[in-house]
Amino acid sequence: MKKKEIFLVIVYLIGAVVDAAVSVSMFGMAFSRQFDYEVSYSMVAGGVLMISWTVLLLWAAFKPVARRDILLITLVPIAGMFISNCILGSQTAYPAGIFLFRIIGGPLLAALYIFAYFFTKQKNDVNQIEANSKEV
Repeated sequence: MKKKEIFLVIVYLIGAVVDAAVSVSMFGMAFSRQFDYEVSYSMVAGGVLMISWTVLLLWAAFKPVARRDILLITLVPIAGMFISNCILGSQTAYPAGIFLFRIIGGPLLAALYIFAYFFTKQKNDVNQIEANSKEV
């Protein structure tokens, strides 16, 4: 396995661990009985989606270069979580450490994904796209 492939696998695994931790946190909040039904339901639904994304990142780790576009697709939910944390976090009594982790963690993970995507880009990516378009 090449160094770039190993780097991508590490990035996928970091993302999977973060997603799994967030899903556990969401399930913990959902079943803590401190929230009403609507909030608990939303937390469970969000936790299930986070587990699904964890599985997606683990799946990508098996063919890291071929599936590296998943890193860019993952930027969409990261941006959504960041925006919701900015809006809702300012209205909620989060402990300062959790609030900072949620505000800083998303952009750091996004930056890692963007860097990994472009760092592992193959020189022949453009040539391969052109060759594929000529075949069609």
